[in-house]
Amino acid sequence: KTSGVVVDVVTGRAETDRPSTFIFENGSGKATGAFYDPTTHELQLKSGVEVNWKAPAPNAKATRIESSSLVYHEATSEILLNPWGRMTRGGTVVEGENVVVHLKQVVTGGNTRRVINHVHAERAHGTDTAPNRKLQYAADDLLVDCDDDGEIQKITGQNNAHLVSTSDSAETTVNANHVDLDFTVVNKESILSHVAANGQAVVNAQPLPVKGRELGETHILRSEALEMKMRPGGHDMESVVTHAPGTLEFVPNQIGRASCRERV
Repeated sequence: KTSGVVVDVVTGRAETDRPSTFIFENGSGKATGAFYDPTTHELQLKSGVEVNWKAPAPNAKATRIESSSLVYHEATSEILLNPWGRMTRGGTVVEGENVVVHLKQVVTGGNTRRVINHVHAERAHGTDTAPNRKLQYAADDLLVDCDDDGEIQKITGQNNAHLVSTSDSAETTVNANHVDLDFTVVNKESILSHVAANGQAVVNAQPLPVKGRELGETHILRSEALEMKMRPGGHDMESVVTHAPGTLEFVPNQIGRASCRERV
């Protein structure tokens, strides 16, 4: 719905530069300016884009897409968000530049539906917030893989990859050239379960003040390759294994205690 539409009666192309609202299968949205070409099945939303999409899967969370502009290529099942784009789904937010959303078709019970397969973004960052835990991540090149219900299965960060996992009792930071985050879906929630870091990897595990508990040491582990396993629920780190020589530093958080460093 809009005004001031120009329609090509031969090709069926329609265009407007005015505020527009629209409804599509399982969603709705708005933008200022729109263009649709039925011959190429290409939809362009020119500015101020807001799209609300509810996946048809039972109990699936709604996804909100915001961008300066949007181009949807139906033939290739791609959504382009330029020069920036943001996706919000429950407590998960992913934002970056030159975002490409790849869709795929899923057949369930004879019905075909389009779902988000993965999201690729440049100079991107994201957050995942849940009770008693918060996950923050960023990278120059970020790839997010989703399952058929839209839950995150894996996040890959390349170049300047950065991760911060915060719980009530600790904050764990990971920096590396390349980081893979693996998630386990529990009760329709993506829980961080495993981290692999390669290339100048550094893990900093810092305890946070807890009433009635003495503040422990901060552990800093450096290696070219390491893996980190999370405790059930994704709240805290359970273990770290290195696959290359490294150093482990113990930094006291109380006055009068000395720090030390060991090779591992």
